[in-house]
Amino acid sequence: MYALVFDPVNVEFKPVISSTAKKVSQFFNDESGDVYAVTNGGYFGVGVSYSLVRWNGETSADNIRALNRNYQGVPTTYYPTRAAFGLDIQNKPSVEWVYTVNQAGGPLYSYPQPSPNVEGSEPQPIPSSSFPSGGSVWEVKSAIGGSPVLVKNGLVKITDAEELISVDNTSSRARTAIGYLENDLVVLLVAEGGNTSESIPGLTLQDVAVQMKDMGCVSVINLDGGGSSAMVVKNNHTIKPSDVVGERAVISALVIKKK
Repeated sequence: MYALVFDPVNVEFKPVISSTAKKVSQFFNDESGDVYAVTNGGYFGVGVSYSLVRWNGETSADNIRALNRNYQGVPTTYYPTRAAFGLDIQNKPSVEWVYTVNQAGGPLYSYPQPSPNVEGSEPQPIPSSSFPSGGSVWEVKSAIGGSPVLVKNGLVKITDAEELISVDNTSSRARTAIGYLENDLVVLLVAEGGNTSESIPGLTLQDVAVQMKDMGCVSVINLDGGGSSAMVVKNNHTIKPSDVVGERAVISALVIKKK
């Protein structure tokens, strides 16, 4: 397990996206300037990000706005508010449940609680400026989406059910997560797991939440994990990939570099 701690006032936090999947090591090598580290980002499909990617005020991908789950034996559309980590213009970090309102590329809202969806129950309304209550436009310059929230306001609060996310939640596997300390330092964590080393089984979502809370994190979100988990520091790999074939190609990544 490796943790990278940095001050976003002094170091550039740059979420990036690629139109075609590429390895984290390739993201590292393709980035110009003095790059300190790169980790994998959020969830993705073939050529598409399912998680928010925003850098310097420009959004290149939204958190997934709709998905199908079973309701009364029928595939039904749900509209989840999923986790995101962001920095405002003063480089102050925050973790929120967010939704892009009205249409893709529309206003990005954050909410004090996730939309209370429950798989198998009637879907909640489409999130808006008024639902869930207490929402407001999320004023961030840079952000990365994931799921679920693991720690919020100093408490372990795993909202996988409300976010309608299933990523082997209670199984031990490789994980990537991001959070921040009370003094606004940012913490990136990667944990090895799921490879041929039986002595390193990996972490559950609960394990990640507790580990990062014990490190002093006040709010944390989970990022894509399993075979996607990777951290390259100064062009050197940290954890061993869990995929037998080695490092997995991903769509989004987090670049930490000199400003």
